Amino acid sequence: TDVPYSDLPAAPGGEQLHQDSGGVFSHVRQQFVDEVGPDALEAVAAAVRAAPTKLCCVLFHHGGGRARAYDRGSAFACRNWEFSIVIVGLWQDPARAAATAAWADALYETLAPCCGLLAFAEAKVVES
Repeated sequence: TDVPYSDLPAAPGGEQLHQDSGGVFSHVRQQFVDEVGPDALEAVAAAVRAAPTKLCCVLFHHGGGRARAYDRGSAFACRNWEFSIVIVGLWQDPARAAATAAWADALYETLAPCCGLLAFAEAKVVES
């Protein structure tokens, strides 16, 4: 079901938080991997327990049906991965920016040898 952007959760007080609003900032790292073994899961659990803000999270996306499409038959050619791991560092206090970005970067680097790393993508969005 599609949800209008205006219906997404709002900040306390009812105002929408946008990347450019000065309300929430992010630093995102992503890996496409073959496998997620016990070492990787323990690293993620430890990182989540030590996250610098309560907004930080780690998302696991299973490839599923993506492998059934022919690589050159769609706009997304990186189809030989089993999981996508997205490390999302979020903060509201500008003083937490460096610690939160370092948290995401450290987990990204920790996971590389734990997983069958195939490729990686990186997106960094911070207030300019």
